[in-house]
Amino acid sequence: MAFLKRYHQLLRMKSRNISIDIIRTISCLYIIGIWHLVEYTSFAWKDGAFAYIGALFTTVAMGAFSFVSGICMQKYHFSKFQDCIYFLKKRIIRFYPLFFISAFSLLCAGFILSSHWFIDNSQFILTITGLSLLFPPTAPTLWFISMCMLFYYLTPFILWKRSENKPIMTFLRVFILILIIYICHYLSKGYFIDFKLLIYLPLYALGLLFPYNKYNFNKNSITLLICLFIALLICIYLKYTSLSSPLFCILLGLFGTLLLTLLSKGISHNEIISRFPIQAISYASMAAYLFHRQIYEVIYVITGEFNIISAIIAVSVVLILAYYIQYIYDKFITRFIPSI
Repeated sequence: MAFLKRYHQLLRMKSRNISIDIIRTISCLYIIGIWHLVEYTSFAWKDGAFAYIGALFTTVAMGAFSFVSGICMQKYHFSKFQDCIYFLKKRIIRFYPLFFISAFSLLCAGFILSSHWFIDNSQFILTITGLSLLFPPTAPTLWFISMCMLFYYLTPFILWKRSENKPIMTFLRVFILILIIYICHYLSKGYFIDFKLLIYLPLYALGLLFPYNKYNFNKNSITLLICLFIALLICIYLKYTSLSSPLFCILLGLFGTLLLTLLSKGISHNEIISRFPIQAISYASMAAYLFHRQIYEVIYVITGEFNIISAIIAVSVVLILAYYIQYIYDKFITRFIPSI
């Protein structure tokens, strides 16, 4: 009962968009509950075809995360330098201490366990400063949060003096930014600009500019979904389905994100399932992503390779601990930094 009381207090403090929560929940459960969890099992199907199919779903999940991250940043407006400072300070305070603790714990774990998450200290520094996607290779797992940090650096530039009536300058900045990133990647032959940024930055920028709350998904999305599906079929027919192809990955990310969005909108409108677990998992998703590796490693050391039962227990432990980590951290910053 105490847990439910604290949860409802939290919901009263902050209004949540249930359709975005559903997208976050599905993506989070796939990444930490299947894609990363399977590494700690002896399941024979974790290699071969599963690796490719799983990577396809991972592209969709990370693309959806990037898209909804952009949607959540739409509310900010930048017309003077102080707006940029306020935005960066607010975003960094929201996630950075937990991010740093996670990165530092993985760095220390590399000296104890057989697994290593950073190849050297420079990769660690680049990761925690949000620059690792500019200077690959990136560290496993934490590359995504580091990339989100880079997205926050770029958000004021993209949304600077945005006007809904005259969006041409905003679109032009996005086009120039993405063009520069692609040129730098290909001219340097991947030495600068990680390939993953070529996929997820366009999806994040789309989230920043997409009228999510005003868009009539029922009227317009089926046609767009069919067009994207046909484009994917053409790629398959032309055998252009490599995960090293940014065009294919972006199309796949767009298709999967739109499909998840339609699903989430349908569930949120019809209230097919209880909102409580959806909102709780969505709320804990960032902490779960940051700390699931550490928790899995501890359980793996104690129990050995996961079976079905221990895998379910491991995921449950991650979600419960992540919820409380996020809750305690939010209470801390609300108390000591009430303006954030």
